[in-house]
Amino acid sequence: MKSILLLSFVLLSAITTAQVGIRTAEPKSDLEIVSNPNPGIDNYNGIIIPKVIALPMSGDDAFPKSEQAGLLLYLDSSNPIERGIYVFDGTQYIQLDAAVASGAFYDNGTTDFATTTTGDIQRSGNISVGSSLRSGRFNIEILNSEPATGLPRIGMKIINANKSRANVASYSIFTENETASSNNKVGIRTDVSAAGSGDHIGIENNVKDNGVASSGSVIGIFNNVGNVIGTATGIENYGIKSVIGTASSSGPIYGVYSEANGTTVDKVYAGLFNGVLGVGDVARTMGYDFPLNRGDADQVLTSNGTGKSSWKTFNDVSSVKSIRTISSGTALTTDHTLLITGNIDIPKASSSNLGQIYVIALGMNADNIVVTSLGDDFVVPGASTPTSVFTLSTGSTGARSRTIQSDGLHWFIINVLKN
Repeated sequence: MKSILLLSFVLLSAITTAQVGIRTAEPKSDLEIVSNPNPGIDNYNGIIIPKVIALPMSGDDAFPKSEQAGLLLYLDSSNPIERGIYVFDGTQYIQLDAAVASGAFYDNGTTDFATTTTGDIQRSGNISVGSSLRSGRFNIEILNSEPATGLPRIGMKIINANKSRANVASYSIFTENETASSNNKVGIRTDVSAAGSGDHIGIENNVKDNGVASSGSVIGIFNNVGNVIGTATGIENYGIKSVIGTASSSGPIYGVYSEANGTTVDKVYAGLFNGVLGVGDVARTMGYDFPLNRGDADQVLTSNGTGKSSWKTFNDVSSVKSIRTISSGTALTTDHTLLITGNIDIPKASSSNLGQIYVIALGMNADNIVVTSLGDDFVVPGASTPTSVFTLSTGSTGARSRTIQSDGLHWFIINVLKN
């Protein structure tokens, strides 16, 4: 009541002053207060509404009713966020925010300036934090001139702390490059300068398992390039491409370094390749490709001289020790020395038996035995054409043993034991 009487007195004094000394025209509203051009020392033009240190709470005897809608109070609080003018709308107090004529952001999807801290906002111009960079839509820079003490060393830090167990994917950073540029199109690029004496790391990736055996796989880097159809000359496709060093680089240099540790030894691989593994230069003028199959016991990995490797039976008697008496049929890849007592065949020379050696000799009480090549490819050193057969006999001009070796195309007769 005292506040209302004081306001009435102030208003009456202002009106009286206006009527007597300042303005004599009729007022243009229910109440018109005209400022005093000479208010005097410690007197100010304007109106001071009632000040309170606390707003009456709902349920108090002093809490206004609907008839007091429009009531104005100034909350003189020690909290600067709460301090300000409040209006009673008939049911509750509403704090009056300072009006703004413009702003830096719009409410999302509109051209209305944003006025709250909870709504979605947008803008069309670039944003720079820390400097006046404008090379990107959103720019962050830590200036070299910033003091060393307390200097922030992280340009941007993003934490996705949502603990929801909803069955949806979660991302800390999700980028989409939908440009149609005729130049390189890059999802993420990092440039690390040469300055500094510590390790220089382009991407550091720390992924932790939650220790639950039934949880999903743990993948440090998952790279899914998808279908590729680049077939033009000079076009090559890579899942991961790594280039390090130059011809003048020194020190240990690894294009790829992989280390794997675990308790299940037969399932721990530093590298596992589901496809042909090649070793050599990009032009394929050096090196070779590994075969996909594992090969048989006691076989060795050999090259055909043109970049392809395969598993072959090693015909060193100290390793294979194969000797067999045969009266018919075809020699096996596991054979080395054959004691023949009947006519036999030798398989066609091919890349699969490259380097294979057969020592073919007459068996006990055998004579005039015919050996036929299924590929018509026996070659006597110095001859111009291959032959399909040779005979072992005990005759005075015959041969009792011949040694042949495959070069992948022919069986060369490399040794003969004659009578």
